[in-house]
Amino acid sequence: MMKKNYQQLCSALLYVFFAIYVVILLYFLFFSRIGLRGVELFTINLIPFSTIAEQIPQLATNFRSMAFMNLVVNIFLLAPLGLYLPILLRKKKIIIYLCVIFIISFLVEIIQFVFDLGAADIDDIILNSFGGFLGLMSYRFLLAILKKECKVKVFTAIISAIVGILIIIFLAVQLYWWIEWNNTLI
Repeated sequence: MMKKNYQQLCSALLYVFFAIYVVILLYFLFFSRIGLRGVELFTINLIPFSTIAEQIPQLATNFRSMAFMNLVVNIFLLAPLGLYLPILLRKKKIIIYLCVIFIISFLVEIIQFVFDLGAADIDDIILNSFGGFLGLMSYRFLLAILKKECKVKVFTAIISAIVGILIIIFLAVQLYWWIEWNNTLI
């Protein structure tokens, strides 16, 4: 009885953390760029790897550059989705998860373009899909090491809580700096 309650608690926590991840993902994908509106008005890149090829040389000179942020953020933004999907959906075919990740990434780029929330870039779809793939491989790796899906759920819940707290602290600090910056303008 205790084991079943523990598993139900773990599953409930995973759904809560997944919901928090979705909210944070939506913030980063759509709302964090509102102050940047108009910078890249209705631009679209349909040439695969062109943005990536432009940005990779910048990484050698400056890891704090916008290029680094673009590459790393686009890869790791959907990596948690790749980890959550097999746990929450319980399907066994990796191709289904990859298709879901690709479709979500594609839809995000269309929404960003249509609502002027950023540039639509095929490279973002490539990087997001690669990040989702890394998340899927992380799930497979954890399953191979921990041997039981229940243990993977527990581990994922713990990591989600830690990362979630760090992201909330990061967002709170950013909000504080933004408020302070706006107060100095008044």
